[in-house]
Amino acid sequence: MAASTIAIGIAGGAEFAATDELRPSDALLFSLDSAVDVAGAFGRRQNDVRAALDGEGALLLLVGPRIAEGLATQFGCWIRAKVGLDLLPWEQPRVLAEGGEAYAEVRFFGVAPEGAKTIARSETGEVAGVCFRGGAATIIVAPLEAGATAMELLRRWA
Repeated sequence: MAASTIAIGIAGGAEFAATDELRPSDALLFSLDSAVDVAGAFGRRQNDVRAALDGEGALLLLVGPRIAEGLATQFGCWIRAKVGLDLLPWEQPRVLAEGGEAYAEVRFFGVAPEGAKTIARSETGEVAGVCFRGGAATIIVAPLEAGATAMELLRRWA
């Protein structure tokens, strides 16, 4: 199944454990909070991420209040290594300088890729969102806004 924009773990989107490979052609919006260890799901979502990275679209990884649970899964470990980022969950949400809340600090493993930009910071200066090129795709890691639709999230962060 291929569609231009796919949302996983976001209201109106597919569940992480969906049995189809979703294969986006333009953008993949992915709530990392939604990752679970369910038989076969890791491989399907891994293929979806690879398809997004092979295209010239966007991979939008969203960090919400249950990020620690999502990172504790097989997928959570793999995605950090795949995109070269560490996500350090905070015990309590931090207020964003731009308004809203963030749930984790974002750090690159080693040196940030050329052209990487910080797109969200907490009021106290911690990086809570980044944007950079990963192969042909644009990778965006940003806070998940409760109740926001996939299109609203794309407009804000992409």
